[in-house]
Amino acid sequence: MTTEELFDKVIEPIKIQFGDKEISRLHRAMIEECCENTLKVTNDSMSDKDLILSTQMSFVTADNVLKGLIKGLIAKNDADTCTINYRGQSFVIDTNLKHLK
Repeated sequence: MTTEELFDKVIEPIKIQFGDKEISRLHRAMIEECCENTLKVTNDSMSDKDLILSTQMSFVTADNVLKGLIKGLIAKNDADTCTINYRGQSFVIDTNLKHLK
């Protein structure tokens, strides 16, 4: 399975739940990295379901770590925004972002 194929399978339930609502660029980049990492450590005995679950668990963990880091940096620096450079992209995160609540 390729990274792109795994990515499509991972986001399929998200598309079903949220319809045409776009996944944020940051979350898309994070999911792509989680897919790459899952495929690096996979073995032939892992089913598609195992790969998808592993990727989802990796993403949820990474997302929670990132959320805590952003909240901490914003609070420590008394800032309104936080800029993250990740995988060759820049993301400006606003303190009012619903995801951080």
